Amino acid sequence: ISVIYFANPICHDSSCIKPNSNLIIGELLAVCLSICMAIYSLITRRAKSNGISALTITTYGAIFGTILLFICSIFKGNLTHIFSLNLSFWIAMLYASIGANVIGLMIQLQIWV
Repeated sequence: ISVIYFANPICHDSSCIKPNSNLIIGELLAVCLSICMAIYSLITRRAKSNGISALTITTYGAIFGTILLFICSIFKGNLTHIFSLNLSFWIAMLYASIGANVIGLMIQLQIWV
């Protein structure tokens, strides 16, 4: 269960937050993330109990997430700047996607028998 305290880091009070501030948007996105991860957890638990392998579940989740992020990035703006990023950025992205996400999710799904 996640709890997010809606407080402005400048004045440390919830009464000085403007409704359209980036702070509110970021915190609402964090709440949406928590809800999505709970739904993902329930779906993967059911899929695992139906005999679907952890690698298949992780692969479909990664493909679905990639497609959604690509669609959002098309509407957000110009994609040409991703070709100018340096090699260390792409190595970090590979580590985050393969190392942290895929292996971590596979370990998590192997535990849910």
